[in-house]
Amino acid sequence: MIRRATSETFQKNYKIIVLFAILIRFISSFLYGTQDVEWWKAWYKSIDEKGITNVYGKNDSTNINLLRHGMSFNDVRSLTQNHIIFKPHKYERNDYVVTQPPVYLYHLYVAGNVYKWFRPSLNNDRYYNFVLNLWPIFYSLLTAFLIFKFLSNSNYSSIATPTSLIFLINPLIILNSPIQGFWDPILGFYVIASLIALYLYKINISLFLYLIAILVKPTAIIIFPVYIYTIFRDFSLIKILNAAILCIFSAFVIVSPFVLTNHLISMVLGVHSILESSNDISRQALNFWWPFQYIANYWFIPNLSFWDFLSGNKFIWYGDFPISKINLIDLKVVSTLFYLVFTGINILKFSKSSKKNRINIFYFCFLQCYIYYMLRIGVQNNHYYIMIIMYSIFALMSKELFSDFFVILILFLFQDFLFYGFGRDFSYMISVFNYFNLPLITIIVSVINFLFFLKLVFKPVKF
Repeated sequence: MIRRATSETFQKNYKIIVLFAILIRFISSFLYGTQDVEWWKAWYKSIDEKGITNVYGKNDSTNINLLRHGMSFNDVRSLTQNHIIFKPHKYERNDYVVTQPPVYLYHLYVAGNVYKWFRPSLNNDRYYNFVLNLWPIFYSLLTAFLIFKFLSNSNYSSIATPTSLIFLINPLIILNSPIQGFWDPILGFYVIASLIALYLYKINISLFLYLIAILVKPTAIIIFPVYIYTIFRDFSLIKILNAAILCIFSAFVIVSPFVLTNHLISMVLGVHSILESSNDISRQALNFWWPFQYIANYWFIPNLSFWDFLSGNKFIWYGDFPISKINLIDLKVVSTLFYLVFTGINILKFSKSSKKNRINIFYFCFLQCYIYYMLRIGVQNNHYYIMIIMYSIFALMSKELFSDFFVILILFLFQDFLFYGFGRDFSYMISVFNYFNLPLITIIVSVINFLFFLKLVFKPVKF
């Protein structure tokens, strides 16, 4: 293990490191981040005007009536979804719909009300950005503390301090939030807390926390295959049923405001819209499917030279090609088959690993996230976030694990910085990258990413 040297260094300087991590987060919180931040401001505008349960769309009586008259699920959503008119900062969109689950909105409700207390007019300025970033900062610090307490009470106590501090100062974590302004740290905390509870055989707590994670962002579902396998492997059916009943009851309590105000179906319709795969094969994720978009352009666009195919000079290189000429359903089937095969391989490896060393729960959940990221269609770039937290848990347990972690950070830092950079305050960075024939570079990086992914999937697991 990489224990003694790193542990001594971090133990001596942990106060300075923690202070630096907090300071850089607070300073970065004033940035405007990505365009996603404008969505949350628009959502809170609607919450403030209509109330939190009315933000998704029309009431359930209207939705049920339309469904009874033969309208499809998607048509009902399109007709009844709440459209929010909002003037954003440096973003061309002004029509927004709410697509995240209730727990996400509850956090937004608190943050928005805090800002409104200071600024009743809800000015779209840097102070608004700062208040919105308080939740991610809080959950990042809470995650670091949770990692520290978990490892301190395990066989890996010697790396508890450096592991938690490495998470805090991880450039990929800080870039995601607060620099880019995403709220992924909220999701990350509940996912990692759920896995820690599962590691400790606390099934009731684990399932409850996992439910919260899903009701923050549906992205939490991507670890489900490994998560549910672990539950059925480690617990009796009676315990599982008891935990499931508790989980269902908890879910009902959490969404009860929407039930009581006759907006449960509108909530489901709103959240469902974000679960649908995009018509882009790869949405800013340099995965297995990314080069396929270039092949599609080369194949379907007339008079396109091979150099244009590589350089992207004749088309927009971010997910923009004649998708109507490709049967997307077939691609989804192929993507799903790839995903299921690799998920099966992952579960099989997990089943053969030692039950005594339960730290491998985090490793195989990490691999499951990587499988989803690399093989599914319509994946967003920032879907990588929770896998970075999972790997952080065991990154210092061996030199090999740490070297792999370093490669992962480089690969994902490149694509995260490439597509989102430092947010809208520094939008010129993308044009700088384009000068260096960026599309060809992205193809090369996506291939490297896939090859590295295959290495991790098929190599023996050693802790």
